[in-house]
Amino acid sequence: WSMADQPPSNILDKPKFYVAVRLIQLFQNGKRPNDAQLHLGEGVVVRPPYFDGINLQQIQQQQVAQPPQMQPSPTIQPQQVASPQLSPMQPAMQRQPVMQQQQQQPQPTQLQQPQFQLQSQQQNQLVAQDPYSMTPTEQSRYESLFASYASQDGFVYGAQAVELFSKSGMERDALREVWNLSDGDPVDNRLDKVEFAIAMHLIVCVTKKGLPMPSGGALPGTLARVRRE
Repeated sequence: WSMADQPPSNILDKPKFYVAVRLIQLFQNGKRPNDAQLHLGEGVVVRPPYFDGINLQQIQQQQVAQPPQMQPSPTIQPQQVASPQLSPMQPAMQRQPVMQQQQQQPQPTQLQQPQFQLQSQQQNQLVAQDPYSMTPTEQSRYESLFASYASQDGFVYGAQAVELFSKSGMERDALREVWNLSDGDPVDNRLDKVEFAIAMHLIVCVTKKGLPMPSGGALPGTLARVRRE
């Protein structure tokens, strides 16, 4: 709020609201902007911001189905416009009819929406279908911690996992459920690098993103595909 409310007014108008949503989106994607306009590098793709209980795909479809109505431009009657005064020396080809000059005037263009709102439909569908999806950037960040806790055989065992996972503040029962969801195909009571990243991501989803623990005793679809791959 403090970063978006500049200069401070304790009220967010539309531009300040856009800045606040953009900052939330960058935080959720683990990105830092390149400039004061909150732009990212060319070709960088990020997911839309996620808000619990809000379906961005449905909102976008409603906006497309019900475009804002534009007020019709006032019609200018020919008799209300004075004919331009032309010098007798001006060429006859410059003496165009008044109505033709009116038609040649450029029409006003619709203002473009801020760049961070122009997310692809595929990204909106991904978040709407599975908010637990893990980006390659997030996976790389989790896997960078793996070597610090893995044993010499290349796996993380329960003792090492408890040391790290307990720092999240989650209850032991919840951490046990995270372990059981992550350790699979086959269940061997240890985590390889990918399983470790999945466990870390589940903890972040619950403690930072406010998502509930996945139900049904199974990983969400996108995380299950990451483990299979």
